[in-house]
Amino acid sequence: MNRDATSDAAELTERSAAMQGASALLPSASSNVLNAGLGAVPALELSRTSDRTPEVLSSKKSATVEGAVSRMNAAQAILEELARREAYGQSGKGPKRRPKPQCEPGFVLHARPWSESSLVVDVLTLNFGRVFLVARGAKRPGSNLRGLLTPFSPLALTWTGKKEAKILTQAEWLGALPTLKGEALLSGFYINELVLRLTEREDLHPGLFRSYVEALEALTDDDAAVRQMGLRNFEAEILAHCGWALAVEQAAEHGPHDSSGSREGAKREKKWLLLTDEGALKPVPGTPDDPEYAPYAAVMWPENIAAAAVIRGKWERTDAFRRLKPREMKRLRELLKTAIDLHLEGRPLKSRRLLGDLKKF
Repeated sequence: MNRDATSDAAELTERSAAMQGASALLPSASSNVLNAGLGAVPALELSRTSDRTPEVLSSKKSATVEGAVSRMNAAQAILEELARREAYGQSGKGPKRRPKPQCEPGFVLHARPWSESSLVVDVLTLNFGRVFLVARGAKRPGSNLRGLLTPFSPLALTWTGKKEAKILTQAEWLGALPTLKGEALLSGFYINELVLRLTEREDLHPGLFRSYVEALEALTDDDAAVRQMGLRNFEAEILAHCGWALAVEQAAEHGPHDSSGSREGAKREKKWLLLTDEGALKPVPGTPDDPEYAPYAAVMWPENIAAAAVIRGKWERTDAFRRLKPREMKRLRELLKTAIDLHLEGRPLKSRRLLGDLKKF
C-alpha cells in the first residue's frame, strides 16, 4: 500500500475509533424527534419520560442501556418520519416554503480542522441539500459540539448565515446507527464521497436524503449480499437524483448485422448494450467478441444486467438484483462504477482506492 493510501487508512481508522467511543455517549432519542426539522406536522409528539415530561434532545453526553438499545432503530425511525412528512406534504396541508435551518435533520459527510479550536463540516440535510458549516470552538474540551460531528450519526442541526459558509450554532443527537466496521465502514465513506463529489452545495435533490439513510441502514446488515445490494441501489439512485439516471436508448429498427430484419437478428440486437459517453445504454446488434465491437468490450453489458440498472423503483430494482448471480452482480458493479466515472471529471475516489487496497490483503 502506498504512502497516500496508508495515510488515508490511518485517518479512517482514527475516525472509526472516535465513532465507536462516541457511540457509548449518545443520549436516548425519540422516534418522533424529527418533527422540529420536518416542519409543523400535526399529531406528532415526543415520547415521554417516567415522570410524563417530554423527552427533549440534549447535547449532554449521557446514556442508558435502554437508550442504547432504542438507538438501533434510529434509521427506521427516520424513514418512518420521512414517510409521514411526505404524506403530509402530498395532502396539500404541508408548509409551502422551505423551513428555517433549525433542528434540521442531517448527517456529517466530512469534517476537517479550520483552526486550533474549530472545524469546517460538509453535511447532507433533508431540506437544504449539502451544506457547508463552520463549527466554531468545536474542538474545545468544554464545547457542546465536541464529539458530536462524526459521520453516520443522525443529527439535528441549527445554523445561521447567508453566505456559502454557514455558522453552526447547535447540534444534537438524533440517535445512532449500529457502528460500521471493516469493509462496511469504508463503504460508508464511499457513499459520503459520492455525495460530496456528485452534488453541489445547497442544490436540492428530493429523495437523496432518504436514499442515503436507506444505504446506511443496508450497510449495518450482517449479510454481505444485503450490503452490496444497498450500495448498488444507492449508486443507481444518486445518478438519478443528480439528473444522470441510466436509461436505454430506443433500439434502431435494423442494425448493421441485421439488414434483413429477421427474428434471429432482432433477438441478437437486444442481447448487449453499450454505455455511451453521455451515460445512455445503447442496444447494439453485436457482441464484445465481434471484431467491430471488440474496442468497446469494456463498456458493453448483457441485457439482463443493464435492465436491472435502469429500473426506477427501489423494490423492483432490488428484486432484479436478487435474481442476478454473484458474477453478474460484479458486472453490475462495474457498470454503475463506469457510469459514475463519467461525472467525476477524471478524479478518482479515495475511498474506492482504499477498498481496493483492503481487498488485496
